[in-house]
Amino acid sequence: MAQEDYLEKIANAGSGIQYGGAGGTVLSGMALSEIGVIVGIVIAIFGFIVNWYYKHLSYKLQLKKLNAMEIDNE
Repeated sequence: MAQEDYLEKIANAGSGIQYGGAGGTVLSGMALSEIGVIVGIVIAIFGFIVNWYYKHLSYKLQLKKLNAMEIDNE
């Protein structure tokens, strides 16, 4: 293994450890209720995105059916 590859792997591992430590520090400084609020917010945002996506698909399907009905009536 080249020395540059070795040094790059060490630098990447160091970054991972740094981010992991920072995340652990933030989580350990938070109470369980605060973590619950953050998880709730993330779930709400995820639910909004999923709901919007499937409503959009439903709208496209209804529009496609309406166009098919118009073509059949002509």
